[in-house]
Amino acid sequence: MFGEVIRMGDLEDKKAESHEAYLERNREFEDSRELIEILRLYRHDFLNHLQVITGFIQLNRPDNALNYINEVVDALKKQSLISNMEHPEVASLLFKKMYYAEREGIRFTVEPGSNLRGLDIPASVISGIIGNLVDNALYAARNLPPGEDRTVEIAFGEDNRCFFIEVWYKRPVIPPELQEKVFRKNFTTKGSEGTGFGLFIVKELAEAHGGTVELTSNEEEGTVFTFTFPKAKTTNL
Repeated sequence: MFGEVIRMGDLEDKKAESHEAYLERNREFEDSRELIEILRLYRHDFLNHLQVITGFIQLNRPDNALNYINEVVDALKKQSLISNMEHPEVASLLFKKMYYAEREGIRFTVEPGSNLRGLDIPASVISGIIGNLVDNALYAARNLPPGEDRTVEIAFGEDNRCFFIEVWYKRPVIPPELQEKVFRKNFTTKGSEGTGFGLFIVKELAEAHGGTVELTSNEEEGTVFTFTFPKAKTTNL
């Protein structure tokens, strides 16, 4: 009887392992599917660029064609810099958000002023912070009335002392009386669509790894979330 109990326990463990393996394969499948969709989007985008350039050439407007080519090259350089981020998970996340923004008609730009090399924080933490911030910004832009500026920007930078990540969007502005509340647990401005955990988790993650978060929101500048992480101190022997 005792031996049978052990075997049943082993069976339950195997079932649990099998379920976890299934979930992992499912996540990998979803990631692969999203990557394929992103590649299709870039292929479509590339063909559109070729058509525009061809049109300028057929209209005998070489200056316009050259200017357009330079714009495309600049965009490709930025995409290359994104691909060279220290953590591939962060680059993958950014490309996914770009794909989503494209589908929703949102202008999403990335300024990779730093590849975050040397930022001693797990990729899962960085991705969690960026993902929550960008999702909030895209949600805000998506729900703007027609004619409003639906632009979201994320910038990465560093100086001698720290790394910083900024997420900006023009509208809507967060009222002063709510700015101190947005990082509180269970607080949301999204009604039934919100959980009240996103920005709370972001702040907790940042502070747990020595970082700080600041929020600026006004009519002139729009809304900016700035996360700052100190660089590791080096000791000269």
